[in-house]
Amino acid sequence: MSILLNKLYKSVISQYPIKLVAGEKGLSNEVNWIHMVENKEISTFLDGKELVFTTGIGAATPESLFSLIKDNVKNGASGMVVNIGPYIKEITNEMIDYCNEMDFPLFVVPWQVKMARIIKVFCSYILEAEKNNVELASAFRNAIYSPEQEKLYVPVIEEHGIRNNGKYYMAIVGIEGIPVSEMKLKDIKQKTDFMIDQLYGKAIASEFEDSLVILFSDLKREEIVEFFNRLVKVLKEKYSEIFFQIAIGDEVVRLNNLSKSYSQAYRLQRVNKGEVIGNTIKSYGDIGALKILLELDYDDVVKDFIVETIEALDEYDKLKGTDYVKVLGLYLQHNGKVNVVAEELFVHRNTINYKVKRIESILDCDLSDFMTRLNLAIALMLKRIF
Repeated sequence: MSILLNKLYKSVISQYPIKLVAGEKGLSNEVNWIHMVENKEISTFLDGKELVFTTGIGAATPESLFSLIKDNVKNGASGMVVNIGPYIKEITNEMIDYCNEMDFPLFVVPWQVKMARIIKVFCSYILEAEKNNVELASAFRNAIYSPEQEKLYVPVIEEHGIRNNGKYYMAIVGIEGIPVSEMKLKDIKQKTDFMIDQLYGKAIASEFEDSLVILFSDLKREEIVEFFNRLVKVLKEKYSEIFFQIAIGDEVVRLNNLSKSYSQAYRLQRVNKGEVIGNTIKSYGDIGALKILLELDYDDVVKDFIVETIEALDEYDKLKGTDYVKVLGLYLQHNGKVNVVAEELFVHRNTINYKVKRIESILDCDLSDFMTRLNLAIALMLKRIF
């Protein structure tokens, strides 16, 4: 169960005099639950990602409160709500500076406000958020795999502020570089949700298998690309070891056509997978003739073409443990520039020259011939797509 701290804050700010005094950049933190923490001993029981509350009964001096704040940060709390009153008179500048430095949201509420009421509201929002996440994931799956069953997904998507009969794009955020755990994917989604909030109801996201899927409503393709540029910049600040490969399907009208836009994004991502090292943002609307390949069905003609062109090289790799298919893909991608391929694979150019000769021998072809390179490039793309 989790929700962005920013959403919790917004849920009560109009009802109760709660005020953020420090750590604004941490509002994108994920909150799993609420915990009362009055001293450092209780703080050690935190599991992480809790929003903690304190009345100051066990931390009445500025020194002890500051120490408690540090303990909560150390123990993984997402933020802290302090009751200003007979025990805690004020938040010092030293505390504010520390929380700003640590991106640790620090809130204050006056003593006359009953903390139990705020906690109750927060808990209800956390439970509701988990319910919405499950329903939205199911709705996305039904929209993609059972588009004819509109009653299974249209009402849920509309509840999230996306109207039917609009213009939509589906996009996939793929994650490359290292194996991504379920918890890390959830954290990436939370950061994404925080960015989506800035689109004012024009997008919703859901975890889908090992990726994120985002539905955009009534936005131009250029606006979506700009959104992803900002998102990747934010995510790379925390996940420098991960590459984000993003594919955007074409525009469709009506929610029952989302499966088409998703399928385009999925196939486009398959083409990019393993071909480009780094962060990429590709749009179906900008790929030109590649659309023709993405719209093909995996029939006997496609199968035979793949077998006739690169099957021998693929089988050789499996038998000998070589990487000739990968080298061929990079060689074609970089228009035969051996130096570029060598730099990307961190090997000497002579190694690439040798492998290119071996590839020509195995496939009995001449890579200097345009039609040969074209056929091999198409075969590699079709292999990735299917």
